[in-house]
Amino acid sequence: MSWKREIQFWGMYCVARWLRLLPVLVVVMLTVWKLVGQLLTAPGFHLYWDASYVEPCNKYWWATLLFIQNIYPGGESFGNKGYFCVPVSWYLAVDMQLYVFVAPIVLITYHYGLYAKVFQKAKKYMAGSFIFALLATSIGLTAWIVMEHNVMWQFLGVGDFDRYYIKPWTRAPPYLLGMVLGLLIFELQRKEKCQRLYTIFANVKDWVLVILFLAAFVAFVLLAFTPAFYLQTPKGRRSESRDVRRTRRRARK
Repeated sequence: MSWKREIQFWGMYCVARWLRLLPVLVVVMLTVWKLVGQLLTAPGFHLYWDASYVEPCNKYWWATLLFIQNIYPGGESFGNKGYFCVPVSWYLAVDMQLYVFVAPIVLITYHYGLYAKVFQKAKKYMAGSFIFALLATSIGLTAWIVMEHNVMWQFLGVGDFDRYYIKPWTRAPPYLLGMVLGLLIFELQRKEKCQRLYTIFANVKDWVLVILFLAAFVAFVLLAFTPAFYLQTPKGRRSESRDVRRTRRRARK
């Protein structure tokens, strides 16, 4: 395609995703911002709801619509509060930023060799190297943030929400590995030698699928609950906390 067509294509690549996500996001944002507060009248409810949702939406509704709320205004450090409208929308912003700024560069390198003839023969290797360079950069930057700011695990509101939890440069590795898998599947579909592999997958036995599912479930459980051993209170501190509670009860009596 010509340069004009290329610019149109990648422009619509970004705009189409924005338009695809925008209607649902607007409905959720208006529901939180304008509707929910009118439905409930519980004591003290409006103090909480206005501070958590209405006031941030009054100030930063535009940042949410532009999918930049995780960068500006961001959130508090060592907590779990976003200063922007609809706090849980931070991940939409992360995904949009990776989709717009990372995926096109990888795809242009992989398929077109950055539109340079000199890179055509090595375009796939360049794309792979670029992905793993971004992966190493993300992991290294995340490690630096953790050490520089003494970040602990983000768990139940404890951790660095702004610098660590909601930023695209710390959330990039799963997205980059997903791109690697997508490009690998794309290559496998193009090669006739892989037809046998597809036949094997199509005719796999049910009991094999059950075993694979159980193995995946066990891995998920280990990844989800192993951190509990890291976060649990040491036995010595448990006894101290019990003694403190007993002392307070005696003082009250």
